[in-house]
Amino acid sequence: MVKHQGADSYPIAGVTWILVYEHPQDALKAKELAAFLTWAETEGQKMARELNFAPLPENVQRKVLAQIRLIFSGG
Repeated sequence: MVKHQGADSYPIAGVTWILVYEHPQDALKAKELAAFLTWAETEGQKMARELNFAPLPENVQRKVLAQIRLIFSGG
């Protein structure tokens, strides 16, 4: 992979959306999904750099985790 750095370079960014029911019918699946998403936003972020991605800034990570917690409360 070629890496370019400098004044004329810019980061390539993308956004991933995950749609989740506000009131999931299957509590076990909702719990497992929330556990996976929590892992992805915490421990999983540690793999970002080695995969040539930038980890989320802490302020964004906190917002994402707050949304994940809504899965447990049913929205």
